[in-house]
Amino acid sequence: MPFPYKIAAFDLDGTLAVSKGNVSQSIASLLHDLSKIGKVVIISGGSIKQFEKQVLPFIQPNANIILLPAEGSERFEYDEKGAKWNMTDKKIFSGEIKKEVVKVLKEIISSGLYDIPAGHDGEYIEDRDTEIAFSALGQQAPLEEKEKWDPDREKRRKIKEELETKIKNISATISGTTSIDILPKGFNKGVGLGLLLKKLGIKKEETIFVGDAIVPGGNDYSLLEAGFVTVKVGSPEETERTIRRWVSPPVAFFCSEYALENNPEMYAGGLGVLAGDYLMEIRDQNFSFVAIGLKYGDKVPAGFSLLDFTLEIPNVGNARVWHSPLSETADIFLLDAGEITSKLYDPEISTRIKQQMVLGIGGLRLLKELGIFPKVYHLNEGHTAFTAVAIIVERPEDVNRIVATKHTILSAAGLKINFSDLEKLIGQYSGKSFLEICEKGKSKGVSSENIFSTTKFLLSCAVKKNAVSSIHAVFEKKKHPESTLLSITNGVYRKRWQAKEFYSRPVMVSDEELRDLKRGLKVKLGLTADICTLVWARRFAGYKRPGLLFSDLERLASLISNPNTPLQIIISGKPHEKDEADKDIRDSIIDFSKKNPRIVYLPDYSITTAMKLVQGADIWLNTPELGMEACGTSGMKSGLNGALQCSVLDGWVGEVSLEGRGWSLPSDKDTLETAEILYDLLEQEILPEFYAGDNKWAAKMRSTIELIEKEYTTARMLHDYQERLYNL
Repeated sequence: MPFPYKIAAFDLDGTLAVSKGNVSQSIASLLHDLSKIGKVVIISGGSIKQFEKQVLPFIQPNANIILLPAEGSERFEYDEKGAKWNMTDKKIFSGEIKKEVVKVLKEIISSGLYDIPAGHDGEYIEDRDTEIAFSALGQQAPLEEKEKWDPDREKRRKIKEELETKIKNISATISGTTSIDILPKGFNKGVGLGLLLKKLGIKKEETIFVGDAIVPGGNDYSLLEAGFVTVKVGSPEETERTIRRWVSPPVAFFCSEYALENNPEMYAGGLGVLAGDYLMEIRDQNFSFVAIGLKYGDKVPAGFSLLDFTLEIPNVGNARVWHSPLSETADIFLLDAGEITSKLYDPEISTRIKQQMVLGIGGLRLLKELGIFPKVYHLNEGHTAFTAVAIIVERPEDVNRIVATKHTILSAAGLKINFSDLEKLIGQYSGKSFLEICEKGKSKGVSSENIFSTTKFLLSCAVKKNAVSSIHAVFEKKKHPESTLLSITNGVYRKRWQAKEFYSRPVMVSDEELRDLKRGLKVKLGLTADICTLVWARRFAGYKRPGLLFSDLERLASLISNPNTPLQIIISGKPHEKDEADKDIRDSIIDFSKKNPRIVYLPDYSITTAMKLVQGADIWLNTPELGMEACGTSGMKSGLNGALQCSVLDGWVGEVSLEGRGWSLPSDKDTLETAEILYDLLEQEILPEFYAGDNKWAAKMRSTIELIEKEYTTARMLHDYQERLYNL
């Protein structure tokens, strides 16, 4: 959504700059950009002299930037005609009270009870006319010494209590790293900013404040107490990211899994791997983006740190938040609800529903906590449906900013929940919106009219939604005639999956050099470099037909052992623990491999294994039932490394011609017939061509690599999303 506030107010020390430090050029530039959207206010306990040193030399002044020194007891506005800053308001602090404050502070300093060092840089006490500022190490002490003196604010809390006990008509607030600001009782930043709003005729709810001391006793806390919308930051770097998101609103991307590293606790398969690839592309392109997911298991993913707040999710509990910056403009946040999110896709259905509530409701509340106002909410698959629930309930003005991606035609991608169970979980939370939510998510059919489908609800809420290949969109339309899915084919992150030997290959690499590169990768895979290598690697799911290649074991054995055109095969993947039929297929493959050393079965299809397989394969075999594959990005990964496709024309493969690049398998035959055609292809075309010794195979490698690099990377995918899905 566009930045929804008329005023963005900022603390200075610790927020826009380090204590007594200068505002960075990047923050100064962002403040100028923000001032084109609304008014920018800087409010600080420091005097105008501090502003003149820390702020004014670096910002581009205009009438939309207002300075409030001394907690807002002074106001300075810019006269564009006269090109100067003028004081436009001032609240006087009684001279008698100031004398008493100075007297008590000197007693505190000399008492030896508060760990205030005798040596100091600059004055302890500064009369700023409208306030008194106390700095325990002196105004000019080095920042590193200041940061060590009172990191938990406990020393200053005791001094504050002593001051307010001895002088009844003052208020003391903790600020910066070693400071306390003393003002007339009842005056604080909340009051100071309120005076400005009164003058401008702007409401509190039209104002947002960013500060580092929004904690009890901190000099920013009064703004929270006064009812302002606040965003707590921990550093100027966090403030910069916040402003950047306001100036260039991000896409908020919700997904249940991310494969950013080889941690099987964090991802289950293609959905997570694709999401990881997408984030790597986002990072490279410095796209304005916020990714939200869940943290599973005990291991903290590399590069993540814990934020200092928790989120409350109704009927679930609290969630902690882990954060990792991807680039200057992109971040990923993972929500951690302890036992509830301890296991990816928990087999207990009630726990899995709560996981999705943490992701959706917790994720939206995280955006609010961070002051993020997305231009688009991209909900990735049915697991994210509760995000749309939260938007309807908490940000109804954003319901027209929801887009969605459906990754599979299979119904297992979403959950189905009885209306009565759903009401127990979100009835009180959703209030009057509950019936609307039920209606949008109601499953089809008489027998399921009181069943809420997360996928149905997601697609009902999204103003734009996409399938992940052209064929996927066609088959969705066949199954669901009302479907309006756009076709945006997936892509893969080239730097992740393409071997460096191919990624950095010379522009004019020869055919023989191409084949030499592949031989080297096969050696790394641990196989004989000069034998043709066929790979089938993916989840063992029935529709993928993992046993097709093994339909005729005698025929297959003869292909493998042919002395003139031998073949070596790698099968990788594992069946679902509850799928007995696929387990039987796996066991038969294992038994056959024990008798045939040129067949290798790898149960572990992790990112590390997949990377070696896609880089080392000569032939990438894909045998799904037509219409079930959706996309099939593993073929793209292998294609980046010169593997030739032998595939049913499903998913992305159905969008290209395999002429001069590979071989197609029929989509209208049963498994046994398709297997016979595959054996014939291997025996009569594929293997003879591989061993022919001419340039035909290398030419197909080159054509395949160039096709994937041009059309099937995440760079193209992100471009399509920007043009067709995010352009609301």
